[in-house]
Amino acid sequence: MKEEISKNSQLLTSWKEIAAHLGKGVRTVQRWEQELGLPVRRPAKSRHIVVALAPELDRWIEQLSQPAPHCCSCREELETARVTIADLRLQVATLESEVNAALLALQSRDGVPQVNNPARKNSAAQTNGNAA
Repeated sequence: MKEEISKNSQLLTSWKEIAAHLGKGVRTVQRWEQELGLPVRRPAKSRHIVVALAPELDRWIEQLSQPAPHCCSCREELETARVTIADLRLQVATLESEVNAALLALQSRDGVPQVNNPARKNSAAQTNGNAA
């Protein structure tokens, strides 16, 4: 491993040093190792000892910062999702109206006094307004 380390390389030998180099907290960089593959080494398969090379960490960060390649289907999927959301909002508004009508019918059939519920009316109005 000494052959890999040039005079310009910086060997980081603890989570604190790695975190300080990246400007993050220790737990954050530990999570990055687990979830994102932060390039650290564990000599002798130790769970507690870690080492990392600063240039490798810098390259890793640069790769994460690269924008994803342009994807034509992403725009299509987004537009499909927008249409689906609009359709679902209309379905919700229709279902709310049907439930309210059924509730009113039950109340009038059973002789229960009707209570105006402004929350229902506002919810339906907002749903209809969002669908437009």
